[in-house]
Amino acid sequence: MPHDPLTVVIPTRNRRALLARSVKSVLRQHEVEVYVVVVDDASTDGSSESIVALRDPRIRVVRNRKQLGVSRARNIGLSNVESPWVAFLDDDDFWAPGKSKAQLHALLTTQGSAWCCAGAVHLDSHWRVIGGEETPRLRGDALRRAMLTRNCIPGGGSGVVASTLLAKQIGGFDPQLSMFADWDFYLRLSEHSALAVADGPHVAYCLHSGNMSHDMVRNRRDFAYMRIKHEDLRLANSVEFSVRDWLPYAVPLAIKSRQPRQAVSIIAEACREGLGPRMLRGPVRQTFTPLLRSVGATLLPDSTASWLRGRRASRNLPTGWLAEANEWLAEYGPPSLA
Repeated sequence: MPHDPLTVVIPTRNRRALLARSVKSVLRQHEVEVYVVVVDDASTDGSSESIVALRDPRIRVVRNRKQLGVSRARNIGLSNVESPWVAFLDDDDFWAPGKSKAQLHALLTTQGSAWCCAGAVHLDSHWRVIGGEETPRLRGDALRRAMLTRNCIPGGGSGVVASTLLAKQIGGFDPQLSMFADWDFYLRLSEHSALAVADGPHVAYCLHSGNMSHDMVRNRRDFAYMRIKHEDLRLANSVEFSVRDWLPYAVPLAIKSRQPRQAVSIIAEACREGLGPRMLRGPVRQTFTPLLRSVGATLLPDSTASWLRGRRASRNLPTGWLAEANEWLAEYGPPSLA
């Protein structure tokens, strides 16, 4: 079945090696006519020059003279898209070769859908699969209500294909947001269209020390902004949203980012809003279990630690995901975070 062309917008800043891998994963998409718009947000490491040097007619590079931030960079890319479908890919993530084909097929076969998400696997800095996210099972009103309190869409800013027309109609990404810009964008998409899903491990979502999500100051600022921005919509849908909804995500992230004071501050804020000891059990367990595993892993030989990560991933992922992901990950060679 032939598919309409797809343009992929990749915002980037000073990640030349990672960007090359992301672009490579787009150009390797099977049976889909793809184009790439790289928006270089004032890099100083030669990122733009390295992509221009590929001399691939499918790639267009737009360079910002000054840093504008990820949301504005994505919007600049979106303004340069002429194909019917658009996708977004962060410069530190990459795709399985069948991702675009699977998503465009899902869009064609899901009535009323103008956007589609895909399953994702989480990788550590050595490209080992350490977890993942399945596509949401919620649909319609249930999904829209859930999106008012949390981001239900896997893959961060790298997992969605959307109608270019709809993406532009809703205004693209909110420039006031950084961490939660993708959540806000997907929430607004859910208000206008049904969601199609492409099951399977199609997105490699990479976790490393350079992830933007580790900036807890911006994280808290984005949370407060999202809380205010969509207050009327939540009231209209009788949906409550407080720091307790953010707690299971924010506290473990603060610990992993080695910001324990932020973690304690977030828990204290939740307690002030009425979060009791019983409700704290889950977030506390989510906080310290990964921490203890991390400490334990440092005391073990690399081969044993790697084996344990594989065991945990195989238990927590759907059947067959780990083998499928490892097969296409192997095509990219050894990792580099240079």
